[in-house]
Amino acid sequence: MDWMRFRGSYFYASGDHKTFDGKAGGFDSIFDDPNFAGGQFSWWVRQGGFGAGNALTQLKSRNSLLPNLNTSKGEGERNFVNPGLHLYNAGYDAELTQNLKAVMNFNFLQFDNTSSLEELLHQNSIHRNIGFDYSLGMVYRPFLNNQVIINSGVSALTPLHGFRDLYSRRRCTRGS
Repeated sequence: MDWMRFRGSYFYASGDHKTFDGKAGGFDSIFDDPNFAGGQFSWWVRQGGFGAGNALTQLKSRNSLLPNLNTSKGEGERNFVNPGLHLYNAGYDAELTQNLKAVMNFNFLQFDNTSSLEELLHQNSIHRNIGFDYSLGMVYRPFLNNQVIINSGVSALTPLHGFRDLYSRRRCTRGS
C-alpha cells in the first residue's frame, strides 16, 4: 500500500475580531503560493478576485489561501483587518504508475470572523461557512524527473451561506 497516501490537515488564519479597535488582528502574507490542501488543484486557492464591496477590493488573491480583502498582493499594503479562515482538508494521493500521480482533495472552508466583511459590505449577519471545495488532479512526469511536469485538474466549489451572503443583492445598513 506504499503507493497510496491518505492525508488530513487543518489550516487556521486569524481574522480581526474587533474591526474598529485600532489594532488589526487578522493574518495576512506577502506572497503565498501554497502546496497545501490541494494547492494548485484547489478551486479556493486557484481562483482570485471575487470583488467584495467595490471593484478594487478582492475577497482573496489568486494562488492564496487567505481572504485578505486587499486590492492585490503586488501592490498596496498588507491588510490585517480581514475575516481569517478555517480550512479542514481530507486528501488522497495515489502513485498510479512511476510517471503518473492522482491527487484528490476535499476541503471545508469557514471564515474565522465576519465582522470586517459586514462593515465593508454594509451587510448584517454574514454566515461563517464558505463552502465545500473538491478537486482532482493528475501529475505526469514523462522522464521520471522534475525537468518536465504536466499538471491537469478539475475543481469545484459548493457555496454555502457565507459565500452566498457576499454576493446576494440583499444589503442592509447597520442598525436597520
